[in-house]
Amino acid sequence: MKKANQIISHLKNRPFLKNLEHIDCYNQLLSLLPNSLRENTRFLYHKNDTLFFVLNHPGIKMEFNYKSNLIKSILKTLILVNPKCIFMNSSKIKAFVTNKIYTEKQNNSKIEHLTYKERAKGEFKNEISDEELRDIFEKIRQEVKKQS
Repeated sequence: MKKANQIISHLKNRPFLKNLEHIDCYNQLLSLLPNSLRENTRFLYHKNDTLFFVLNHPGIKMEFNYKSNLIKSILKTLILVNPKCIFMNSSKIKAFVTNKIYTEKQNNSKIEHLTYKERAKGEFKNEISDEELRDIFEKIRQEVKKQS
């Protein structure tokens, strides 16, 4: 009987699912990048012998340009370790910031208003000498008694 990882690797070798193998290589490259670049990279793609990085912020693009030699060396090492990623071997590496606003997927479930049964019974001594405070405490007592 085949194991799950064998079945998945067999499926990835199919021509119509070749993009899955590319996505794995892109994710491996992202995992090797410095933390600031990894967190601010939306996605990668390869086109016409150029590897494109789509970034979140123009400041990160400047950092990307500053660290381009590091990224190229990481890419070469990745290709040596994982020969399936040879398609990413590019003469150019470019980055750009997209003009589309990035919104994280939010949980659209409605927040229910939680209610609970009042555990207090409104039984306390009101020994306050100030009349205003005494009235406030009596109103609190009446509300507690309504809910219990």
